Amino acid sequence: MKKILILGITCLMIMPSLSLNLGMNINNKLNPSDLSLKELSISSPMRTPTFEELATDSFLGLSRRNYWFHSVLEDGEGNTYMFVEIFKRQWDPACFSAKSFYADGNEGEKWMPFLTWEKSVDTVSQEIYLTAEESTQYLHVTITKDNYHIIMGDSISSWPWSIELLFTPEMTFYYNNGDSAVEFNPTYHVAGFEQVCSCHGTLTIPGDEIELTGIAHAEHFFEDKDVCEAFYQCGKELWMPFNLGNIKGIFVVFCGYKDAGILIDNTYHYIGNNFHISDILIENGSLKYVVVDVFLDNTSYTFRYDAMGRMWDTQYWTHCSASIEDSIYDEGLSWIENIIWEVGDQPIVEITNPGRGCLYIFDQEIMSTIFGNTIIIGGITIEAYAMDNQSGVNKVELYVDGVLKNTDNYPPYQWLWDEFAFGNHELKVVAYDNQGNTATDEIEVIIFNIGE
Repeated sequence: MKKILILGITCLMIMPSLSLNLGMNINNKLNPSDLSLKELSISSPMRTPTFEELATDSFLGLSRRNYWFHSVLEDGEGNTYMFVEIFKRQWDPACFSAKSFYADGNEGEKWMPFLTWEKSVDTVSQEIYLTAEESTQYLHVTITKDNYHIIMGDSISSWPWSIELLFTPEMTFYYNNGDSAVEFNPTYHVAGFEQVCSCHGTLTIPGDEIELTGIAHAEHFFEDKDVCEAFYQCGKELWMPFNLGNIKGIFVVFCGYKDAGILIDNTYHYIGNNFHISDILIENGSLKYVVVDVFLDNTSYTFRYDAMGRMWDTQYWTHCSASIEDSIYDEGLSWIENIIWEVGDQPIVEITNPGRGCLYIFDQEIMSTIFGNTIIIGGITIEAYAMDNQSGVNKVELYVDGVLKNTDNYPPYQWLWDEFAFGNHELKVVAYDNQGNTATDEIEVIIFNIGE
């Protein structure tokens, strides 16, 4: 009887507004592109960059910062190789570095100095040629719409070597879904796209040719000022591409901005900020692992990255595994770029239930709402995720309209909200760590509930 009464009252209250909204939609011919994929909870057609986007020096009004090419490859004997190629803004310097992680646990390293390089475009074949030459070292990159061909080496020194790699893009992820530049700080803006690739190549050293296969990543990054300055100011920067065969994607976190895209069985899903870092371990300044949780199409995905080796201070090659519901899906190569995750030792907190832009009836998620509102009918369990990698979480407080309703000292951080409530209300959670630092998250909801 209580459920029938609530549904009846709710229908009477929201039907006029629904009718009005539907009428407005018809009159204004609502464009589906006005609605974000996060609100609609649908898959997105995967966009392929045009040659003009690959070649351009500006994107969405921002200047190109660089090309980045990363690859993590394995040979037939269980050895792993990580290569990083960096091409800075305005085609000035280039750098190549390589690190090998051998099966016996030893490491080898090879650096190519910064070189002067040039960019040229062949308008007939529509290819970009990036070349760098200096005495004994050489580097050539050819970029087409379909692949990246990289050749580099040292042909004159006493230990000549060369490597030839072919990157084949398999998934393209645009920041902010490519709709606009991202403002993650009042004075910093970024744009661009990342491509998760498969990769194969040959490493030639005296007396041996080593065949390599694995994962690769190409980044086209644009900015209006040096975003690395912001990273070092606010911290919490992670770039995490992965390729597990039929499932591949990338998670990006920097400062307060989160974004992600996943390709599952050739269907692309723009995730946006609908994921959270459920666990991360950093010991003595070195990243050990990261765990990411995603809820997509009524299915829970957990991705775990375990660091296996390190290049520079920020680059890690990792093994990544995905569990779907309770089953391990696969394991493959991946990597992480991480810059000073803990700045000020701040905790992290996020309201995970109710989700933004969803309809809930009697504590069950039913569907995404058309206009992005969070609508609740009946009672609902409010859940929060909290983490502090330094001192640990001391407690999490939950507020409704500024009134403290519940305090939890241990996970799970949740509370059943089942009291008389109608209309618009604000939910807020505050996490405290053991050093007195705090973090908050808030969500506006529309609720119709007569209570217990």
